Amino acid sequence: MSDADASKPSLYERLGGEDKIKEVVKDAYALHASDPLSKEWFAAGKTHSCGFANTADAEHVGRLVFEFFCAGIGGPQTYTGVDMLERHKGMAISDYAFLAVCYHVLSSLQKHSAGGPAEWDEVAAILESLRPAIQPHKYPAKTAE
Repeated sequence: MSDADASKPSLYERLGGEDKIKEVVKDAYALHASDPLSKEWFAAGKTHSCGFANTADAEHVGRLVFEFFCAGIGGPQTYTGVDMLERHKGMAISDYAFLAVCYHVLSSLQKHSAGGPAEWDEVAAILESLRPAIQPHKYPAKTAE
């Protein structure tokens, strides 16, 4: 890592820190739970055709999403949930739902003036990097031969 990289603020800091990110996550989660493209996986009490039932309350899931997001972008939070692959196993999340969720996050960042285009690109790349864990049915893990 170069000295310039070491002195660069974390993505967490560049997005505005805890208070701003809490609002971003709150709005993004509300979109996840209300958008017809993604609500099957986020609306409490909904059962998806693959058999996945969202039995968690929105506040609990929102807290875990906040922790995960912050921990992954340099914030001081610790993620207390289960592994992403384990959490999403059997959910059969569609491509359209994954892309809708990404849009919700990015549009919420923009709405709250959290960062700018460079930070949004970083967040988009992070979301895309999580895709194999979120859609394991489409991106099966490769085993060593």
